[in-house]
Amino acid sequence: LGIDSGINDWIHAHSQSRSLDDVLADYDSTFERLAAALEALPQAMLDDPDAFEWSDGSPLIEGDFTHHLHVEHLPGIRAWLDSRR
Repeated sequence: LGIDSGINDWIHAHSQSRSLDDVLADYDSTFERLAAALEALPQAMLDDPDAFEWSDGSPLIEGDFTHHLHVEHLPGIRAWLDSRR
């Protein structure tokens, strides 16, 4: 599932003045909201690779919703954490 880098810019602009605890709480609640949204969809829609244009022909049931975080953000976060030791 592709991610638009503009989304990252928007999130950064709207989160930079917030506390880390608030940002992390929002991040954690995102997974609960995603799970609830997926559970609300009919199974046939979750299995249909063409149900959502933005899924690039992959069924939502097979979606890796955290891949982008690991590829794009994890290295920078690890480097930041290492620099604080």
